[in-house]
Amino acid sequence: MKVDYTNVYTFFIPENQKDKEILENLSKNVVIRKLEYNPILKRKEVKYVTLLQKNRNNTYYILSGLLPYLKMKYPKIHTSLIDIEKLKNDSIWQTLRDYQKRAILNLLEQPRGIIDAIMGSGKTYMIMAICKAIKENIPILIIIPKYQALLEQTVKKFLEFFKKYEIGWNYGKGYKNGRIMISSSTCLKKLSLNYYKAVLTDECQSVPANTIKKALLKCKNAIVRYGFSGTPIGRSDQNDYITIGLLGNIIEKVTYQELKEKGFTSPVKYFILKYNSTDFYDKDLFLYSGTKEWHKIVEKFILENKTRTKIILELLKHIINSNRNCLIVVERKEHGKKLEKEIKENFNDNIVRYISSDTKHNFRTIQEFNKGKFKILIATQLIEIGMDIPNLNTIIIASIGKSSIQLLQRIGRGLRPQEGKLLLVFDFQDGDNNVLYHHSYQRKKWLMQKGFSYEEIILYRDIEKEIERLWFGKCQNQMINY
Repeated sequence: MKVDYTNVYTFFIPENQKDKEILENLSKNVVIRKLEYNPILKRKEVKYVTLLQKNRNNTYYILSGLLPYLKMKYPKIHTSLIDIEKLKNDSIWQTLRDYQKRAILNLLEQPRGIIDAIMGSGKTYMIMAICKAIKENIPILIIIPKYQALLEQTVKKFLEFFKKYEIGWNYGKGYKNGRIMISSSTCLKKLSLNYYKAVLTDECQSVPANTIKKALLKCKNAIVRYGFSGTPIGRSDQNDYITIGLLGNIIEKVTYQELKEKGFTSPVKYFILKYNSTDFYDKDLFLYSGTKEWHKIVEKFILENKTRTKIILELLKHIINSNRNCLIVVERKEHGKKLEKEIKENFNDNIVRYISSDTKHNFRTIQEFNKGKFKILIATQLIEIGMDIPNLNTIIIASIGKSSIQLLQRIGRGLRPQEGKLLLVFDFQDGDNNVLYHHSYQRKKWLMQKGFSYEEIILYRDIEKEIERLWFGKCQNQMINY
């Protein structure tokens, strides 16, 4: 059988009948689970999709990153581009921690792969170190998700370790040419993607998005393909396989537990607040579900839930009195606006700000929050993508959902270590609806899998007293220990 490996796809050309039988068998047995909405049953159902595809010429092919699923290794065609000694002689090598060096060296053994590193592990430094290991005549593309602040943050760090003429950038506000091109995912169309021989993708859980996926498919000369994320995979559909197919397998992991043991991340105390907003069990309300009714579930059990809002306000009272700050992650814009209004009415106008993807000056607002100019920041999913908030010490997850990627990105905003810092996280177990209850269960499962422990707190009728008991009995005692 002839195997034709390329940087995007690997092709299998059968040379005899036995080869054809092997490929037929693989195409039937190497499959993935895929969730698809069934309009007749009005629900999602599992379908199976083959990884090994066949084109019109009866040639079988697979995304090259998926070769390990066929029990095949990546061919080491990248070694001529890599100079490990050059990296070790560079000043950046001395700044790296032991786990960063381990992850980098293991990744550089392969032409493609992903480093699964928890937030706060210094992924940008790992990306810079890999750029140092790639020989100086090799053009490199670094893809950053769409948020301008994250790209500017990355460019600033690169300029500390590289000569100015080496670094280029490509985003909404401007363009500068450079051997190492740092590009926003939304501006990739402007670039000649075939030019780059190495592609490094930060926050690579975004790879299945059309803009990045199409760009990686067009990077046909990119021999080196690396991804970095605290949550590279964890979706419930085939998108994980797109990420792996275009970048490669997870080669190295840096876990929260490892960073905690070495003192490189903030300790976390995670509370799950179990409550019911009704005084009686309503079967119809509990079973209220369905994809098309999702907006109704959010509206009824989140936006209009007075008990939930009261719990948040009671928590904020103690957070503010303890001179802590707080990020509140909300489900959608109207939820954030409603909470902002409630907080202003119960405290004062200057204590809270709200940001979303369409809010102007988000980066400036986050900087002001980090400097302590106001205490409470309310944000939508914008905050889930790589934003630095080193001083953040309290998070209230007022949003819903079961995605491990979303959950860990939210927690990650507060993991930046500081002396004497304890990160408090408050999450909800919504007991009024089976969909939301299931989401809570999934979030608990992800926490355990990623090495985070949690404590469940049952809230009865007197919310004010229960929250007070929680704060002074558990939160304040923990803060004193740090």
